Parts: sequence; structure tokens; C-alpha cells
Amino acid sequence: VLYIPFEDDPSGGTIVDRSGNRHDATCTPGSTCPARTQGKRGFGGQFDGSQFAVIPYQPVFDASTLTLATWVFLDQPVDHVPVAKPLGAGDRDAWLLVAFVNRTCAETTVAALGYENICVMPQLSTGTWHHLALRVEATTKTLFIDGAVADAITGTPNVYDTHDVYIGCDSNGGLPVLFWIGRIDEVLFYDRPLSNEEIAMLATP
Repeated sequence: VLYIPFEDDPSGGTIVDRSGNRHDATCTPGSTCPARTQGKRGFGGQFDGSQFAVIPYQPVFDASTLTLATWVFLDQPVDHVPVAKPLGAGDRDAWLLVAFVNRTCAETTVAALGYENICVMPQLSTGTWHHLALRVEATTKTLFIDGAVADAITGTPNVYDTHDVYIGCDSNGGLPVLFWIGRIDEVLFYDRPLSNEEIAMLATP
């Protein structure tokens, strides 16, 4: 559904979706666009704590089963988000990957705006690349770190609205928050649950 490899220079305001589905991310040149830098594979996006890009809402991102994956490089040990689909007018997210100071999490929101989080300690180490993935299949939700299962929960189906997808931050009440500080590369979204083996292949350097 979505493949953002950051191989195109994002400074012009467009980060191209190479999946063929034309879900390009947009940013404001000279303001919110990340810099082009060395990625995990080829080029990546350098985010300085104020930069982000937005993919306009499409119903395909409201999948009942899904896999979300990305490579990340942390420059600083802070709370920050590489990719998210916000929900509602507050601080909820339909789905999200987040690196907190003391833990790494995947978050979903279910009926009555309840959280279903998968978190493991500690936070990802700085100064190196890590691969993160969230898989949602039926009622099982699994967080993968560096190609391996970190933790899983049995939950309930996600709920969605028409929020856009954010790369490089989250959005609370319409305002960007939890800006990423570091590099992001190879953002992928599938409307199906990948197998453990498929996710391990994505995380192979």
C-alpha cells in the first residue's frame, strides 16, 4: 500500500511513495521538510525535531489487518514518533510507533477510545539503526524490534477516522508533537499481516 524509501530529495516538498499507489508525503520547503541524508538503504530522511511530512487520508490506511514498518536512527534519547495515524481531537492514535525515553511502544486505539499499547523496556539505543514493526491480525497485535517479536497482546479491533498519516511526528488536537530527532528510512504499510519471516526479511540490513 505504501513504500517511502526517501530516495528522492524531499527538500522540494514531496516525498515519493514508490509503491505505485501515489500516497506521496508532503512537507513545506524550507520549513518542515527533512534533509536528505544517508539512510539504512540508500538515502534516508534527517529529522531535526521540527520537521515532518503528511500523507493525505485514504481509507486504505484504516485496514483491519495491517503491518507498519520502518527503519529508525535515534540521535537523542527523547520521546519521539517516527510514524503515526492520529485519531480524534485529543492524543489518541489509530496506530503509532513511538520511542519513549524509557521504553519502545506500538499503540492502537479501540472502541470507546481505549488504548491498547505494546511496550518493552528500555528505549532503543542511540547512534545506530533499528527496525520497528507493528502487526495487527484479527485480535492479536505484535511489536517487532530488529526483526524479532518484542511482545504481543490479545486485543480488540482498531477504530479509525479521517486523520492523515504523519511521518516524523504525531499530532494531538491538530498540532504536531513528539517530533523525531534522527533519521527515518523505508516506511512501509501493508493492508495485511506479514509473517514473522517476512518482517525478519524487512529488518535484514
